[in-house]
Amino acid sequence: YALGVMLYRLLGGGHPTGDATTGGPLHQWQSVVEQVPVPVSEAAARAGDRRLARLLRGDLDTIVAKALKKAPAERYANAADLADDLRRYLAHEPIAARPDGAAYRAAKFLRRHRVGVAATAVTTLALAGGAFVAWHEAREAQQQRAQAEGLIEFMLGDLTGKLKPVGRLDALDAVGE
Repeated sequence: YALGVMLYRLLGGGHPTGDATTGGPLHQWQSVVEQVPVPVSEAAARAGDRRLARLLRGDLDTIVAKALKKAPAERYANAADLADDLRRYLAHEPIAARPDGAAYRAAKFLRRHRVGVAATAVTTLALAGGAFVAWHEAREAQQQRAQAEGLIEFMLGDLTGKLKPVGRLDALDAVGE
């Protein structure tokens, strides 16, 4: 809990229970026991630092909130667990304090591997575009082949019938060659 208070003071600029230094020891203990701290990002926003508030929102809010839980069983078991979560946060890995979900893990993976994911996406789009162009060209070649076969069929079939009565089949031989 004390490490959570220190982390809150460092990041949020104040005590998690507000101004716990006023009112004497009884008031201080009462506020620590009863008062639920606002998220550290909200404390930074109240202090006027919107940029810091955006940076603190999300995983850091979750880490600090877990360190400041009222029930000791809900907090980090020891300082090493808190340090591990902070290291995971800095490495853009999923933290233990947050419930595990597919979207959360995917977002963390994308954050860690931006360049690789972008390269894979570009490669996939290029392959899909190439496949589409190849399919389109094959379809066009098939249409041209069908047109050419129709022309040959006309020349060897219908044209032969029309040239036979005239006696000009020698012209057809030249076309066949």
